[in-house]
Amino acid sequence: MFELLLVPAAALVLAMHGDKLKKKQDDKEKIKVFFEVAGIAIKRDDKLQYPTWEETKRDDRSTTYVYKLPLGMPSKVIQKVEEIVGEGLGKPVKITYDNYLLRIRVFSRHIPERWNWTPELVEPGKWRVPMGQGLDQLYWHDFDKIPHLTAGGLTRMGKTVFLKVLTTTIIESQPEHAHFFVIDLKGGLEFGRYRHLKQVKGIAETPEEAFLTLQYIVGLMIEKMELMKAQHLSNVVESNMPGRIFVIVDEGAELCPGKGMPAKKKKMLEGCQEMLSHIARIGGALGVRLVFCTQYPTGDTLPRQVKQNADAKLGFRLPTQVASQVVLDEPGLEQLPTLPGRALFKTDHIVELQVPYISDQQMWDILKKHEVKPSEPVKAAENRTADEDFDLD
Repeated sequence: MFELLLVPAAALVLAMHGDKLKKKQDDKEKIKVFFEVAGIAIKRDDKLQYPTWEETKRDDRSTTYVYKLPLGMPSKVIQKVEEIVGEGLGKPVKITYDNYLLRIRVFSRHIPERWNWTPELVEPGKWRVPMGQGLDQLYWHDFDKIPHLTAGGLTRMGKTVFLKVLTTTIIESQPEHAHFFVIDLKGGLEFGRYRHLKQVKGIAETPEEAFLTLQYIVGLMIEKMELMKAQHLSNVVESNMPGRIFVIVDEGAELCPGKGMPAKKKKMLEGCQEMLSHIARIGGALGVRLVFCTQYPTGDTLPRQVKQNADAKLGFRLPTQVASQVVLDEPGLEQLPTLPGRALFKTDHIVELQVPYISDQQMWDILKKHEVKPSEPVKAAENRTADEDFDLD
């Protein structure tokens, strides 16, 4: 027979045993004390069995203490360890456990409150973008592995800076094969100058221009699909086609049809959403990468098909759990610190990170070599052929 012993609150543990913990001890010794005073143990045959230390591993960010768990220790006990140890040590802690081995990873530093993008983050020939520094590593996003990404967050929390990091990194990595269409529905204030970059094939600043731009992109997709079918190809990643089209939508809420608006405008916006959904469903295999951003995420402003087909999600601070659920399918964004650039990044798992910062001056010092004469505004697909100024690669 065994009995479970556990003091549930880390604060209570620290209050009752503060003097003992104030003594000069290393983290391993403190963890042992936490196990004892918090009752991280089972009682078998009138004897207490605690996790036993196995080894210590160190890297440049952290120290990991590995413990063997007593046979039969319930997972609900182990889940309390992170709270108790993290609060007790006053350091970031991550807990993992499997096969009766408990790993307590104690980090020597917190996630940085700010860090700067540098040219060293560019990987020539790849489609990878640095997403941010987490506790344990620098996280990247590879658009050839996960083609679409959605982002949401309050104004001035980091979305626009992230888009500048993305654009600068991709253009520097693939200057001859990256093609951008930007739908900037904040009047072109942020991305107006981008129209002079040779990689930028169109800037839309109004819903009407967005409709024409999306119509043209869908036309390109039809041509690309026919080209790939003729070559018996199903995905550009598996082919020798080097080009990628990036469709960036900044403030997608402006494309949301609303009650009471004129029927003609409502039909146009519904058409925009249908085309965005088509791009999200079909575009990945054709080399089209959709990045959809919104400030006010709701079920209407973030189209369902776009969300379902975007397996990468980036969320900055939002005011409510409901808004966080829209962006990430789970709460958490409402609990982020009010730090520009602090975000949660979700693919197959979720991590907290600090997105790199790039200033306008640094960005244009790098990108100015790609500037060309202003091009004609994007025309509707039916009035224009793809080879006018765009290479299908």
